[in-house]
Amino acid sequence: MNQITKAILILILVSLSGLCWGQFDPSSVCRVEEGNITFRLDKRWSDVQKREIVSLFKLDSTIWQKIDLMPTKLFLIAPYGT
Repeated sequence: MNQITKAILILILVSLSGLCWGQFDPSSVCRVEEGNITFRLDKRWSDVQKREIVSLFKLDSTIWQKIDLMPTKLFLIAPYGT
């Protein structure tokens, strides 16, 4: 009986570990490089992640429409401090 309980517990723990997702870190999206603001955007992000980035950095929502036509990842570079 003890071995059956251990086996069931192991199966439960293994199945729960498959449900855990990595956290989304929006701080890695925007950085300043050589006087330019660089955004690293990925069209594989969920709608929740996209909305978070749009609201956090005050980006125009039409950017995501253009990203859908682009490759998987897109880097936007804009001059910083005019």
